[in-house]
Amino acid sequence: PERVYRQEYECEPTDDAGAVFRNVLGCVHGELEAARPGRRYVAGLDLARVNDWTVLTVADSETRRIVAFDRWQGADWGLTYGRVAGKLREYGGAVVHVDASGLGDVVMSDLLRAGVRATPFVMTGDNAMRGVQGSKTELINALILAIEREQLRYPKIDVLLDELAAYTYLQTKAGNVSMSAPSGYHDDCVVSLALCNWGLGQAADAVGRPYRVVPVRGSW
Repeated sequence: PERVYRQEYECEPTDDAGAVFRNVLGCVHGELEAARPGRRYVAGLDLARVNDWTVLTVADSETRRIVAFDRWQGADWGLTYGRVAGKLREYGGAVVHVDASGLGDVVMSDLLRAGVRATPFVMTGDNAMRGVQGSKTELINALILAIEREQLRYPKIDVLLDELAAYTYLQTKAGNVSMSAPSGYHDDCVVSLALCNWGLGQAADAVGRPYRVVPVRGSW
C-alpha cells in the first residue's frame, strides 16, 4: 500500500495513528445479487468469538463484486455451520477462506463435515509450520491495495463501511506499526472481506491471470 511504501522505502515519517483504508466510498457500487448460472464465487468467513459477530462475504470471482453478505451473532456452532453451508450452496458451493486463528482443527473438520469447501487462514506466526500461507499483515495489506486501486466492489453496507472507516494504524511503544479496530469496535466485517479478497487473488492465480481492474465508471 502507498502509505506503507512511503514509510518503509522512502523513509517518510507517518503519524502515530490514521485511517488504514483509503478510497472506501470509491469502491461502493451496485447491490447484493442472487447467484447466476455459470459464475464462480469465492467467500470469506470470520467466525464469532465471545462477543463478536460471524460474518460471511461472497464475491463473484470474475467481476470482483461482493454479491452476498451475512452477519449474525449468538447462534451455536451447529446452526452457524448450517447457515454457512446453506448460503455457500446457493452460490455454487463456493470455496470459503476461514479465519481459523485460535479455533483449531476441530472447527475446520466440523465445517468440512457440514459440506463446506473450507480453506483455513491462520493469522499467527506458525503459518509455515501448519502449511498455511500468509499473515494478518499480508491479508490486510492485500485488501488495502484492492480498495486503493478499486479492484474490489461492494454495495453500500453500513456496518461494513463503518468498520473499514474505523480500522486504524497504531504505533506501539516499541515503534512498530500495527493495524486493528479501535477499542470498543468490531473488525469482523473487515476480516471477512479481507479473506474474500484473498480468495479472489487465489482464484485469479489458479487460472493464470492477474487481478482484473474494474472500471470506475460505466455499467456492470
